[in-house]
Amino acid sequence: MTQTLHNKLFRVWNYLFNFDYVLIFLLLTLFAVNIFIQYSANDQNMTRMYNDVFYLALSFGLMIIIAGINISKIRAAALPLYVLSLVLIALVLLIGVRVNGAQRWLNLGIRIQPSELCKLAVPLLVAYVISIKDHILSYKDYLVGFVIIAIPFAMIAKQPDLGTGILVFAAGFFVLFFAGLPWKVMIISLIGIVASSPLIWSFLLKDYQKHRLLTLIDPQSDPLGKGYHIIQGIIA
Repeated sequence: MTQTLHNKLFRVWNYLFNFDYVLIFLLLTLFAVNIFIQYSANDQNMTRMYNDVFYLALSFGLMIIIAGINISKIRAAALPLYVLSLVLIALVLLIGVRVNGAQRWLNLGIRIQPSELCKLAVPLLVAYVISIKDHILSYKDYLVGFVIIAIPFAMIAKQPDLGTGILVFAAGFFVLFFAGLPWKVMIISLIGIVASSPLIWSFLLKDYQKHRLLTLIDPQSDPLGKGYHIIQGIIA
């Protein structure tokens, strides 16, 4: 009985104190900076600040719980989560709710945005595919990673939701980057993107997306419209 209790206490101790405390400190610092900026930008609104603190604390608690899940279970969930996210995004394109010209949500009694699931599913599957390789990663392996990223990116951009698509792409790309993606590949990709930018601008981007990019570069071009919040953020 005493030995069993000792083992349980040891597991709890090991779970609570076997974390990367540098990472936790950096996260808490980012949380604090975020709350301060939000408080300043929202005219010292205490109610909004309390809500921010609550949701950040909730998110941090969920992070601690998820960090304790066995890594084998997380790996096993990678492919099902990815497939589920693609199925849900396909349903969005077919029967999704359209709001302000964008079809990004599913109405299942409550509105859900399946593209949010991709922010988790894409880097998780890319990491899983890389981790099961028993050799130095080849260009073919990186190509598989890019295909995993490109499919949901294209589907999300079709909604259209280029902003979320870029975030999903970045989440997967940085997994490849930290896995050792060769600089030559990144430079060639960057050159390709720059070279194709006129075509992307002319044929792929919607008018509102072009307007947002132009406003980001020069917020004073629309100070009372798209550039308003950027200008207010600079002032704050």
